[in-house]
Amino acid sequence: MNVDSSSRRMDELPFDIIINIFSRIPVKSLLQLRCVSKLWCNFIDHPSLANMHLKQAAEEPTILLLSEPTRKSNTIFQVHLVKQDCNILKACENPIGKFDLNGCCSLESSCNGLFCFVKYANQQSSVLLLNPLRKDHVQLATTTSLWPCYTKYGLGFDGSTQKYKIVHVFFQELDSTCSHYNLGVEVFTMGTKSWREISKAPPYPIRGKAVFAHGALHWIVHPLFAGDNLKRDLIVSFDIEKEEFNLTPHPGFQFKDCKLFHLVDLNGDLSLVDLSSNTDIEIWVLKDYDKKVWVKEYRIEIRPPIGIADNGHAEVLDQDIAKR
Repeated sequence: MNVDSSSRRMDELPFDIIINIFSRIPVKSLLQLRCVSKLWCNFIDHPSLANMHLKQAAEEPTILLLSEPTRKSNTIFQVHLVKQDCNILKACENPIGKFDLNGCCSLESSCNGLFCFVKYANQQSSVLLLNPLRKDHVQLATTTSLWPCYTKYGLGFDGSTQKYKIVHVFFQELDSTCSHYNLGVEVFTMGTKSWREISKAPPYPIRGKAVFAHGALHWIVHPLFAGDNLKRDLIVSFDIEKEEFNLTPHPGFQFKDCKLFHLVDLNGDLSLVDLSSNTDIEIWVLKDYDKKVWVKEYRIEIRPPIGIADNGHAEVLDQDIAKR
């Protein structure tokens, strides 16, 4: 059977079945199969296949470690446990990829296995989307924002259009009291050629890295600008499909320094890591996104290391993780 006839027969199958078949194939093999035909390449590159692989990977999560960037390159390693019954982490000898990004870049966001890097130079920023498995990256058009400002980026996926969007939030402090500021937002949709500014801005400036979950990007509110409102509003969210901002309340704990809170994606749920205590780390999970119901899922007791591995590079930690 030649390649053309095989592709035609596959084209007769329902789309969902084709994606299900490809989802059972290891990613490294899929990269080789992209060369079979244009049809196969389109199936393998479809976002639905990436989503299925992510759901399967959530059952056995893989840790990716980004090395300290240099002026020449960034390197991504896969990290695994040395043994299942110990807490020693070891990076694989062969990195997933080493990428020449023409200068130091900051990892700002990730979504469905894609990484969003931002390079800052000469008071301007440029965005690069990196696919570590395919070992390639795309540089987007230069943003339209020219006035000096704070700037944040986020990468999300619009399920209604099956398109990726990059959101750029920028703001300028107008006085030393941080009570007045200008806010602007622009969006880049993959498949287009330019950024477009939108009229709806977030209620407050933001800080930290964006986390994509439940169809929206999420940031921590910048503490210098929100003032007393931080006692109620801690998270700024951006709906990727509707392109609207809203506020997500925090779990309701006694408010402390918001610089000690970090957002993460935990198995597809928006989660908040509380580092404000010297004795433990608490992880809250937004179990009901519509009703904004937070649940304290984990408490990790902080203990000093009790030894050093034989290679002298890994510390052995005695950790107590309590699941609520």
